[in-house]
Amino acid sequence: MIGLNIGIDFGSSSTIIVAEGKGIVLDEPTVIAIDKETRYPVAFGNNAYTIYGRTDDSVEVIHPIVNGVISNYTLAEKLLRHYMLKVCGNMVLKPNAIIAVPSGATNLDRRTMVDVITSSGAGRACLIEESLASAIGLGIEHQSLCGRLLVNMGGGSVD
Repeated sequence: MIGLNIGIDFGSSSTIIVAEGKGIVLDEPTVIAIDKETRYPVAFGNNAYTIYGRTDDSVEVIHPIVNGVISNYTLAEKLLRHYMLKVCGNMVLKPNAIIAVPSGATNLDRRTMVDVITSSGAGRACLIEESLASAIGLGIEHQSLCGRLLVNMGGGSVD
């Protein structure tokens, strides 16, 4: 495919973005700090995590992903757009993205995740279950005849 291919683990506690041929290009907390009055973001990721509990009441630190699914669409989109700009810059071609979702996610959760990814700057978006992505990453062959047990323990969900 033309353009940059990226894999995204948009989890409850951290966001990891992997670029084809480059490896892990971003590993930051999935948190965003907003001004309570204007609802405008003031910090993302590591910066937002650093100010958590250290600011006055005018700034609120929010986790837009809870239990592996999106709980705040608008803030999740802003956070992911910030991360995509950080990774891809202002590219002419939008990146192709594969995003990991928990196996227990509903169809609505999956559709919401695709919408957030495409509105954040991805050209194409595909979903893959977290447990399957973990198995591929470990090199487990799907046609082997021996049994395997794989447990994916994340910050908000377990597969």
